[in-house]
Amino acid sequence: MVLTALALACAPVIVLLVLAATGALAIGAALAASLPVAGAALALAFLWQRDLERLAEALRRLAGGIREPLSSPPALPPVGRISREIERLSRTLADRAAQVGRMRRADEVIFERLPDPLIVLAADRTIRRANHAARTAYGTDTQALLRHPGLYGAIDRAFAQGTTQTAELTLAVPVPREVHARVIFLDEPLADGGRAVVVLSDRTRERAVERMRADFVANASHELRTPLASLIGFIETLRGPAIDDPPAQRRFLAIMAEQAARMNRLIDDLLSLSRVELTEHQPPQQTVDLAALVPRLAAAFEPRLRESGTRLEQELPDTPLPVTGDADQLAQVVQNLLDNALKYGRP
Repeated sequence: MVLTALALACAPVIVLLVLAATGALAIGAALAASLPVAGAALALAFLWQRDLERLAEALRRLAGGIREPLSSPPALPPVGRISREIERLSRTLADRAAQVGRMRRADEVIFERLPDPLIVLAADRTIRRANHAARTAYGTDTQALLRHPGLYGAIDRAFAQGTTQTAELTLAVPVPREVHARVIFLDEPLADGGRAVVVLSDRTRERAVERMRADFVANASHELRTPLASLIGFIETLRGPAIDDPPAQRRFLAIMAEQAARMNRLIDDLLSLSRVELTEHQPPQQTVDLAALVPRLAAAFEPRLRESGTRLEQELPDTPLPVTGDADQLAQVVQNLLDNALKYGRP
């Protein structure tokens, strides 16, 4: 563009010099007329060069991530229009860069605060970063965790197949725990170069509950079998040798009632366990007045209290004492507390 401006500006000068050479115009007049034209051409070329160099410098800074306005506005209108478009582009890029920065910071906050331990692996399978839960659960040397044979194999399969792999881990240190590991291979790398994410879920409590449930069912089955066998035996006796023996019948019926009550307690325990399991993930919606519940349940213990000579003191407010919970489960808690107080408390 500078050369074009020079050519256009110099064209009249060349014409004047040609006229002077052919004698059509005096040489002095030709020179006098050409000097202002040449000066204007040089000034225009200088302005073009200065403005374009400033634009080039602004573009270089913008490419390097530096957003700075031109030191002075361009003198030429065409360059000024280009400068304004560059400034608009610069603002757009700055806004998008700020938005990306905010999104990355938000992602980092979410990554750090997730309750499950997370580990990001690079392409060479080294740890790129680990969140707070991972550092807390497994210490700062989380790289040692990757050497566990089960997890190492899952990572190897995930990278080799480009898929998600899982593994069940039993860890002895820093504390014994059972962990479900999920290795997620990423189709596109993260901004920090991460290619896979390892999600670790502690299943220690769940497995312990499963074992406790299995033990409880086994023990309950055994406990139910004993009174049931007694009942069957007594029924056969009452139908046979004791069919005409009222004293034996009364004695056997008392024992049968005791065994039936024992079975009823075991069944109630099983039903209570089932109810707890069904509702353990459902927050209670009921509101129960403890100030009314406790005296009502305590009244049922009065015969046993009189028999044992025990005095029960209740310190409850005169106003309602509402709590959120399941009415049946709260009643069971209060009954257990009263029963234990009666059994182990001093008269």
